[in-house]
Amino acid sequence: MKKTVIYVRQSLDTDKQPHSTSMQLDMALEYAKNNEWIIHETYNEGKRSARKTRIEDRAVLNRLLNDIQSNKIGRVLVFKRDRLARNVQQYIQIYRLFKKHGVELHFTADNEPPLFEGAASEFIEAIMAGIGEYEANNLVQRLIYSKVPLIKKGFWMAGSVPFAYEPIKKNGKEKVDYKKLSKENRSNLKVITKNAEIVKEVYRTVISLPEAILASRDFSRVCKSIRENKVLQDLKNKQIYDIITQRLHIGKMLQRLDGEEYPVNLPNTQSLRILDESEEEIWYRANDIINKMDLPTNLRKKLTEEGFEEEISDPLLLGVIFCGTCRKAMVATKKSYKCSTGNCKNAPRINTVNSEVFQKVWTHLMDRGMHEWNKVLKNLDVRYAEPFFNKAKHVQKEIQEVEKEIKELFQIHLNADSVESRNRLSETVSKYKAMTLEAEKLESLYFHTSKFVQSLNKEDMLKVLDDIDFTEVHKKHLLTLVNRVYYHKKITELKCFVAEVKNEKKEKTTNC
Repeated sequence: MKKTVIYVRQSLDTDKQPHSTSMQLDMALEYAKNNEWIIHETYNEGKRSARKTRIEDRAVLNRLLNDIQSNKIGRVLVFKRDRLARNVQQYIQIYRLFKKHGVELHFTADNEPPLFEGAASEFIEAIMAGIGEYEANNLVQRLIYSKVPLIKKGFWMAGSVPFAYEPIKKNGKEKVDYKKLSKENRSNLKVITKNAEIVKEVYRTVISLPEAILASRDFSRVCKSIRENKVLQDLKNKQIYDIITQRLHIGKMLQRLDGEEYPVNLPNTQSLRILDESEEEIWYRANDIINKMDLPTNLRKKLTEEGFEEEISDPLLLGVIFCGTCRKAMVATKKSYKCSTGNCKNAPRINTVNSEVFQKVWTHLMDRGMHEWNKVLKNLDVRYAEPFFNKAKHVQKEIQEVEKEIKELFQIHLNADSVESRNRLSETVSKYKAMTLEAEKLESLYFHTSKFVQSLNKEDMLKVLDDIDFTEVHKKHLLTLVNRVYYHKKITELKCFVAEVKNEKKEKTTNC
C-alpha cells in the first residue's frame, strides 16, 4: 500500500514566510483527519529557501521525490504550491514527476486553489507557479524596503526575538504604532524580567569559570560547566552562545536583513539594557572569552564559504563618527563607515578607523596623565565612583518616603488591628529593610571605588599602562570615552574629541 505523507518547509527568514512548519503540520493533520486519511510519514525540510536553492540541494525534498520514483507514495499533503518550489521550472519539474507516478497532491491552505486537472492543467499550473515566483520576489523586496527604515530607528524587525525579550502588543495583537513609539523613544520589544535575571546569571557564571576550563577552548565543556549552575541547567549550547553575544543586553541592536547588517545605538535600544553601565564590562569580558573558544560549525557565524575567518568589524563609533567633508553622521555597512549623503564617497574601513581613534585617544590620555594627573583622577572618580553615590542618594530619598509610610501604617494598625493592616505593615517593613541594605551596599561601593581611584600612583600607573597588552575588551571600553569623530578621506586628518569633566554637572570635549 502506498503511503500518505506530509511535506513542510519554512523560509530561511521567518519574516519572509510567517507560516511556521508546526502550523503547516497542524493544517495538514486537520486536512487528513477531515478526509479520514492516515499519515504515514512527515518530510520536514525545516528552514530552507526555495527561491534560491536548487532541488538537488534540498535533501528532504530529494528524499520525497526519490520515494515517489520508487512508488512508495500515493498522496502528498502540502500547505501551498510555493512550499514545493518558488521557481516555475522547478515546480513544473516536480509537478510532472507527481503526475507520472500517479501521486495525488493536496494543498491544505484555505486560500490555495486545488490542483488543476485536464488537458490544460500543466499550463494553468505553470501560471500559478509563475504568480508564486513573482509574488515571492516582490514580497521579499517590499518586506526589506518596509523594514529597513524601522530597523534604523531601533525597532526589532529581523529574525526571532532574543531570549530575554518579547514583542509589545496592542490589545493582544502584534500591530503597534511605530510613530508613537519613536516619539516616546520606546522600542517594540520589552524585557522579560525572569529571563533577564537568567541572562545576568549567564554572564556572571562565564566570567567566574576556572582558568583550566577556559584554557581548554572547548565550547561544549564551557557550556557544561555553565549548566552546573541550577538556574542555567536547561539552557542549550546555542542558547548560551546567543545570550552571551546579544548586544541588546548593553543597549545596542544589530540586525541582519538580506545580507546587510544594521547596527543601531539609540535611546529606545538603550531602554532594553539588561546590564547597566556599571555591569557592561562583564558583557565584553564574556564575549572575549567566547571569541577564544573553538566553536562548533553551526555557531561559526563569521566564517566565509572558503572556511577562512572574516575580518570582524564592530562599528563601535556609530553615532559619534561624522564625515569630515559633509559634517553629516556616518552609517555602517558590513565592513565600512560611510557618509550618509548619497554622493559622498567617504567610506573608510571600520577596523582602520577604530584602531586610529584608539591610538589617538590613548596617546591623549597618556599625555593628560603625564601633565594633569589630578584631572585624570577626577574623571575616573566621576565615571566610576559617583554613579554609586548618586544611586545611593536616590535610594535614601525613597527610604525616607517608606519611613513616612511605615508611620502611617503603624497608626492605622493601632486604630484597627486587622489582618490586612498587619500584613501591609509587615510588607512595608520588609521593603524598608531591603532598601536600607541596598543603600549601604551602594555607599560601600562608592567609598571603596573612590578610595581606590585616589590611591592610584601617577608614576606606577603610567608605567603599567605604557606596557599593557590591550585586549579587545580594553579597546572597546576606552572608545566609549569618545564623544565625536570627524573623518576625512585621509586617515591622518582624523579628528576625535573625548569627554573630560569640567565640574560636577558639566562635561567638555577636548580635541585629541
